[in-house]
Amino acid sequence: MVNTRFRSTLVIGMILLVLGTSTPLMLIKARPGYANNLPSSYGSACQVCHVSSSGGETLNSYGSDYADHDNNIEAISKLDSDDDGHSNEKELKAGTFPGDPDSSPQGIPGFPYESIILGIAIGILPLLWMKRGT
Repeated sequence: MVNTRFRSTLVIGMILLVLGTSTPLMLIKARPGYANNLPSSYGSACQVCHVSSSGGETLNSYGSDYADHDNNIEAISKLDSDDDGHSNEKELKAGTFPGDPDSSPQGIPGFPYESIILGIAIGILPLLWMKRGT
């Protein structure tokens, strides 16, 4: 009985972990012409150029620089659009957002930190639940 309960809880935990970490990435879609200019680690993240992760009209500082330079990513690669001390090129290579001063190439590059933390929390909850039941 414990073995079946363990398996069920583990399966549910894994499903929640996958959903918690991948869903935010699937919800973001930039215009293909612009997204193709970004490193593949971004997928089509609107937040690279927009204030909102869902896109919209309002551009962040990197998006404004990109638009001001005729959508030429090379022309703004040496700039530091968000004034965080890291060039746009360095941030794009690290997988951080060059228009967000709170996102800089420190720690593990290219990971959506909030999603990872949420996924870990969701993965731990079933384990705590199982421990309580034994």
